[in-house]
Amino acid sequence: MSKDVIIIGVGGYSANLVDIMRDENVAAGRELWRPIGFLDDEPSRRNTRYYDLPILGGLDEAGRFGEAHFINAIGSSKSAVDKPRLIERTKIPQERFIILRHPSAWISSSVKIGAGTAITQGCVIMANATIGVHVKTLPLATISYGVSIGDYTTVAGGAVVAADARIGRCGYIGANAAIREFIVIGDDVVIGMGAMVVRDVVSGRTAVGIPAQTLARTTATRYSSAGLAAKNSGE
Repeated sequence: MSKDVIIIGVGGYSANLVDIMRDENVAAGRELWRPIGFLDDEPSRRNTRYYDLPILGGLDEAGRFGEAHFINAIGSSKSAVDKPRLIERTKIPQERFIILRHPSAWISSSVKIGAGTAITQGCVIMANATIGVHVKTLPLATISYGVSIGDYTTVAGGAVVAADARIGRCGYIGANAAIREFIVIGDDVVIGMGAMVVRDVVSGRTAVGIPAQTLARTTATRYSSAGLAAKNSGE
């Protein structure tokens, strides 16, 4: 029997989750998931449609939808820290959050994946990795063996997390970032696009550049990874 699914949040990633559900249905040869709409707090989106599905209301209205299941699409670099609070506002029991796995992803049978998490197109997740609840992966991310990804973290497209690294809660790993094996990254950490992380990063900081430098969150907004690399090389 198929499950009705509501996506929390509206944007490009939420559209991709609709595509993943449809691709999973095709691969299975039957309807596993039936996406029925979105929840989003933006007032201008009420009673409109996105990706040919209705926006059904705000996050506080999740309880109206009986036996529907849910998947999380929230988790940009700006919203990652707020994700637990936003999910808690829905008051949805954890068992009603589904796990999505795109058919093109390669996932070891020993991997543990938490509720509300989506593994997107072309991702590779190797043996004995642990992926927490409400983790957001983007296409072509690679998570090596023994890695731990904390709850509510986002791993952006093309990022590589090497063996036995530990990533905390509510983090954001930017596109094409690389994290060396055995590295420990704390909670609420942002890793910039293209950063190469070769040292541990404590909670609440931002790391950018090659090799990555750790910055205070207010300072980090002034630099991109590429900009910091140019600054360090004297350009």
